[in-house]
Amino acid sequence: MRRYLLAAAACRLADAMWLAPILLVLDRTGSASLGGLTASAALLPTLVTAPLLGAWLDVAGRRRYAIAGNQVLLAAALTAMLAVPAPLMVPCAALAGLTQPLVTGGFSSMVASLVAPERLPRAAALDSMTYNVVNVAGPALAGGAAAAAGAHAAVGLQVALALAGLAAVLSLPRAVDGERAAEAPWPVLRAGASHLLRTPDLRAVTLITMLAQLPWGFMGVGAPALAAALGAGEEAGGLLLAAVAAGALAGAALAPALQARRGLLGLVAAGTFAQGLGLALLAAAPSPPSALAAAALTGAPQGVAIAALMTARSRWSPPHLRAQVFTSAAGLRTGVYAAGAALAGPVLAGPGARLGTLLAGVACVAAALSAPRASAPRRPAGTSAG
Repeated sequence: MRRYLLAAAACRLADAMWLAPILLVLDRTGSASLGGLTASAALLPTLVTAPLLGAWLDVAGRRRYAIAGNQVLLAAALTAMLAVPAPLMVPCAALAGLTQPLVTGGFSSMVASLVAPERLPRAAALDSMTYNVVNVAGPALAGGAAAAAGAHAAVGLQVALALAGLAAVLSLPRAVDGERAAEAPWPVLRAGASHLLRTPDLRAVTLITMLAQLPWGFMGVGAPALAAALGAGEEAGGLLLAAVAAGALAGAALAPALQARRGLLGLVAAGTFAQGLGLALLAAAPSPPSALAAAALTGAPQGVAIAALMTARSRWSPPHLRAQVFTSAAGLRTGVYAAGAALAGPVLAGPGARLGTLLAGVACVAAALSAPRASAPRRPAGTSAG
């Protein structure tokens, strides 16, 4: 498990440094629109590739080599971005994003094969904590390297970390690969999608956390504007997001104990609801210090919810479909996050950062309230509610 956490953190750290290519685009062109397009290009392909990659992993096994291939592709695409004309940086970003679900769902689908069932909640919490750590460290490394040596150096550092992740992945034991299935990917693809849709509680946690990515996509873009509205510089938006990630790290540490007392679906729903309340506090914060405190309070239930989500996916998915469930759900979350980021421009230009943050909180509450309906067993066609 220690080797797994090291490999997952190394690969996810490189993946969390996408601020570096965006800074490179801004440095070369000065176009915020092209920077946003580059970010979207790296995220949107996962909507299509995530379920396909998951089904392929469940059939082929070989998770180590698949993730290693992602690291090679990421390093190659980033290296190309350093050399190609500015307009070609967008397709390079799309190429890098094609296999990104392997670093999220592909990795997390390994956890259940590494630990005994009774240790799964703690292992899933540790896995989710790697996201929180890299979400703090990745942007900080990218911004620090760019400030010290320029955007080209920041992208070069991202390439080096991608290759470090490659070495860490190849050092993992064969046990993480899983067994190869005898069937072709397409039946597995259908079976995995059916399982995700027809398992009530799994469907509910997937829907809740997917919908919650819409407000967080907005916050990823809107945090600098909110910092400016608080009287700090736009660069303080990174500190707000770092405070959310730090709070999430603490929440994930508490998650195993909470899972022993409450159901997983309840924790995901309650954690998402609490995030909405935290965003409302953040919108109303009177000063930067109070905003940082509100951001950390918002992150804590996020950490609890994501750790419970990781446990739920592992516990409620059969081993032969687990990779597809993880990657498909991760792809949906990433796609909705990209949609939230795209909405940030119109919202910031209209209602503004504070009201936009409040609306983000309302969206989290709405996502949490979808739980009862989403978890209701599906009735056969032609039956009524009675």
